[in-house]
Amino acid sequence: MEIDYHSDYARGLDELEWLRKHTLLLPLSAVRVNNLRKSGKEREANVLEYEQRFKFFMKTRENEWHYRDPKGEQSLREFSHDELGRFMFTETENHGRSR
Repeated sequence: MEIDYHSDYARGLDELEWLRKHTLLLPLSAVRVNNLRKSGKEREANVLEYEQRFKFFMKTRENEWHYRDPKGEQSLREFSHDELGRFMFTETENHGRSR
């Protein structure tokens, strides 16, 4: 399964919000994103920010991917997207219980 941020923009925005809370955006990427926003290209800025933050997230999951999928049955991108969904679900569940 490949992430298709363009076809499910609402889901992508939810994922982007989570990624904003839990990942870093490198300075050069931040400048590029901000330039797009200043040019009125909000959607393109969100797509670029998502891609850059997800790339950062994938790097954080690489060791776990090697440990849990030593035969490489899933790509790092697929594994990371599954992890992102799991983390988002867990955070939502825990947030709901704390109320």
